[in-house]
Amino acid sequence: MVRTTIEKPGPKRGGGGGKARETFAYADCGHESPRWMGFCPSPLCGSARPLAAVPPPPRTPAAVAGAPAWLPADGGAPVELSAVSRQDCLRISLESTELDRVLGGGIVPGSALLLAGEPGVGKSTLLLQLAHTLAARRQSVVYVAGEESPRQIKLRSDRLGIAGGGIRLLPETDTGAIFRQLEQERPALLLVDSIQTLHGPTAGGGEAPGPGSVTQVREAGLLLMRWAKATGTPVCIAGHLTKDGALAGPRVLEHMVDVVLYLESQEPAGFRLLRAAKNRFGSTEEVGVFRMTERGLADVPDPSQVALSQAARTPGAGPAAGSVLTAALEGSRALLLEVQALTAPSPLPAPRRVAHGF
Repeated sequence: MVRTTIEKPGPKRGGGGGKARETFAYADCGHESPRWMGFCPSPLCGSARPLAAVPPPPRTPAAVAGAPAWLPADGGAPVELSAVSRQDCLRISLESTELDRVLGGGIVPGSALLLAGEPGVGKSTLLLQLAHTLAARRQSVVYVAGEESPRQIKLRSDRLGIAGGGIRLLPETDTGAIFRQLEQERPALLLVDSIQTLHGPTAGGGEAPGPGSVTQVREAGLLLMRWAKATGTPVCIAGHLTKDGALAGPRVLEHMVDVVLYLESQEPAGFRLLRAAKNRFGSTEEVGVFRMTERGLADVPDPSQVALSQAARTPGAGPAAGSVLTAALEGSRALLLEVQALTAPSPLPAPRRVAHGF
């Protein structure tokens, strides 16, 4: 077991430092403990694997190992707010109306967007469709593929009908090599799939933890966010979910990025719901509805038709027994929903009421 220490601040008067205490963390949920334990005590995790020591964070931004040359050590000079041009804040509108609705009108230049979802829900498909949208406008896109090879991505693009012109695939997981390539490419959009695969040398000395650890995810997210702000290039990052439905990695990653989106599956109908858990540039009440097709995620322009039965969608049909239509407000859009209440006789003196299909 490798132990790390965090120095406590010394007394206000006089010299000398304070005592040192040991700190440990669990790699999956980011829970920290002042002492080593053989399991994760967090009620949200409860894993039986032991806690592990985590290297201390760098004292200054310049101490981040593998930081690119463009990263200013002093954070840059102050800029007067009145001197900032609104032309640098124009959103990048997308072809998807549902995605624009959730984002608040499009992607903001220089923003960091985190897309989370369960395995197989369609995160990589959505990222490839985003790349195709900007590449069709003759803008360069860099797709950092940490989980799949270029051949695997080519198979997906052929299935989606995407030729791939203007999309530069970068099958790399080392952050230093990635930023060296980005300095040469200077793309209009950066896609990372996924952040749990990135790794690089960390500050604090000792052996660097593996990909997906709390330290690697935190430092990779910090470098990507600072690169987006320094170059004005939007960054879309894919992230995995744990078995409890929480984003894998440290919670600080959600605080660093500008937008956090969750892609949910509605099986067996084949629908996908996109929700914003955090959005610095728009509302978090909007919901985007998509249908998974052979050509990828397609917008559902009228979600009310999804929540209604065939009888309710038929014009002129009379009201069905045991069903009623109601309206619900999701963000700025009103949706029609159908509520069915069916009963059956029971010989029991106190029948049990069961709700199914809500």
